[in-house]
Amino acid sequence: MFDQSRVGSLDLVTTPPYDVITPAERRRFCDASPYNVIRLELGEDLPGDDEADNKYRRAGSDLRR
Repeated sequence: MFDQSRVGSLDLVTTPPYDVITPAERRRFCDASPYNVIRLELGEDLPGDDEADNKYRRAGSDLRR
């Protein structure tokens, strides 16, 4: 459940299914809000990712926040 008083409009935090969006759309959704669900569903691989710091761990941190 979303706390709209915290995240604002649901338009900013929801996306189409991750397997139908382009990389550019993914970036746009991430830029729209730090609460966008795409951060959990389709994290970004970053240079230097390893076992301790990677898209899955970042998704877990985002979810807990």
